[in-house]
Amino acid sequence: MRNLLFITSLCFLISCNTATKKDSDSNTSTKLIKEIKKDVGEEGLLADATIEKYNAFISFINNTQTSVERSYNRYTKSIDPHKGVTGKERDIDLYKITMNAAERLEPYLSKKPDFKEVDAAGKEAVEAVKNLDKIVLKAYDYYAMEGYKDDEYSKAKEMHSGLINAFENYFKKDSILFAKLDVLGEQIKKAELDKYKEEGLDLLYAKSMLLENARNLIATLQDNSIETISEIDKDLYIAAFNDLLKAYDEFTEKASDEERVEKEIGKFKKAYLPSFKSSVQQFIVDARKLKERLEKNDFTLPSSYKFHRSATLERGSPEKIREGFGGVVNDFNRMN
Repeated sequence: MRNLLFITSLCFLISCNTATKKDSDSNTSTKLIKEIKKDVGEEGLLADATIEKYNAFISFINNTQTSVERSYNRYTKSIDPHKGVTGKERDIDLYKITMNAAERLEPYLSKKPDFKEVDAAGKEAVEAVKNLDKIVLKAYDYYAMEGYKDDEYSKAKEMHSGLINAFENYFKKDSILFAKLDVLGEQIKKAELDKYKEEGLDLLYAKSMLLENARNLIATLQDNSIETISEIDKDLYIAAFNDLLKAYDEFTEKASDEERVEKEIGKFKKAYLPSFKSSVQQFIVDARKLKERLEKNDFTLPSSYKFHRSATLERGSPEKIREGFGGVVNDFNRMN
């Protein structure tokens, strides 16, 4: 049986894990679950072809979204997306989009098993990023050559709205795909956990539950930032943190058995285990710092943040915790 990959991106995960989002999408999710089970059946959820195709979707989301966001952030660092180009900007730049994952996903969109709504959303997301890539490449060449110095920013102003619209269209299509893929992923994960239990694969079960508890903690942050920590539900967050600690203890207890590690994780992939544990430990340290601030009702902004304005440098900030979760998932996926 192939192992399941997990999504590292968090922007949509936050909203789709809130009660409001779940309630509003419950009918859609129920319908999609029925279609998925009809297409692949209960046993087919863990078939190699299903997992292979699902993982291609995960790879697309993880790699493409990261690349697009990196390019968008680079561009909007110099240019306000709403105001547009003024002609006073300096060092305007953006990055090319990495298209490898989109190219790998495309053949799977017409392969069995049919994911229907997921496949349809995947096609739209791939088309959106292909369109974005063309526009970004044109803009990249222009800015790399500093063409704005020759035409007094004329082409820069002309390209701006089309570029921002292409970015926003991709983000929209990516979110739609994420929502539908998340429903499929929950079904596969449930089947996988049941299989681990049935076959006595306690370490794999504990490893997956550890990640699930980390996801649950992230969900309690919702869309809050270092500046809105006071809006986090303290009781919900602390309960999720305590569950995470229990899950970590369970995992480390199972992972202390070398024979079990080699049997369940594998002779070669067990080499990634120390890195995974280290990522989880740092994630817990950052999560604990936020827990302590919530317990003390300490919502003041650190002086260091006021100076450099980078929340990802602040231990215990929601931004840093989300960043740490991405590292945990990356190391988790390396063992799968």
